[in-house]
Amino acid sequence: MSLPNFLIIGAQKAGTTWLGRNLQQHPQIFLAGSEVHFFDREKNFNQGIHWYEKHFVEGENSIAIGEKTPEYIYQTNKHEIIQKYLPNIKSILVLKNPVTRALSHLNHLVRQGFVPPSKDYDKIIFDPKTTILDRGFYYQQLMSYFKYFNPEKVLILINEEDIEVDPNLALEKTCNFLGVDSNFEFANTKERIHKHNQSQLGMSLAYYMPSFVRPSIMKIDSRLCKNPYKVSVSQKTIERLYNTYEEENKNLFNLINRQVDAWSMPENAKIA
Repeated sequence: MSLPNFLIIGAQKAGTTWLGRNLQQHPQIFLAGSEVHFFDREKNFNQGIHWYEKHFVEGENSIAIGEKTPEYIYQTNKHEIIQKYLPNIKSILVLKNPVTRALSHLNHLVRQGFVPPSKDYDKIIFDPKTTILDRGFYYQQLMSYFKYFNPEKVLILINEEDIEVDPNLALEKTCNFLGVDSNFEFANTKERIHKHNQSQLGMSLAYYMPSFVRPSIMKIDSRLCKNPYKVSVSQKTIERLYNTYEEENKNLFNLINRQVDAWSMPENAKIA
């Protein structure tokens, strides 16, 4: 049976793509090439455990075998199911300032054509339908996860203080956690994964076109665009986001026994 012994469970828009791309370089690690979404998508889950196993056949001789689906930490109703199938799994969680994560998520929705450019982003970011706000409540999500998994088997990386400050050290920690050679030299660890260059026109076209043609529109637009469109929200919204997450962050820091100063509200976000 070929099942993973580690998962990258989230958080979405926090740096999991960077982590996954780098881990795929390691000769002792096998990471499924794309997000599998076995536990969080009913269509995939209904295909059964043998469908899931097929994603890891190529890595059956690797020391660390894993998959990356950032949705897993957010879908708290799936944590018990993950534990049922993978009771001894190691989990990696990458966390990012929930405010900047929310803004990245908003940008993602606009770039992918789910939200048209020039809409009222200050309202959209707080719209429950987008799930933007909810995904930053890390404490609640971790409390759910720790009901089913030993915290000692969960590695938490902070994007701003681990990955951005010393990416090589972050990868070394990950390798030690997974039990593989931590002396492996990763290439291009400082390379930014998501580089976006879309115009307002291109994103508008993507929004009004059928979903299956969106990737083609965005690809062409990124090559032709000379003035990338930037999504922005008001300073009032930024302050509101920091206030929304303040208590949640305090609880998280107590839970993981780590104070993350990089998540404090900057002075320029405060409105007198």
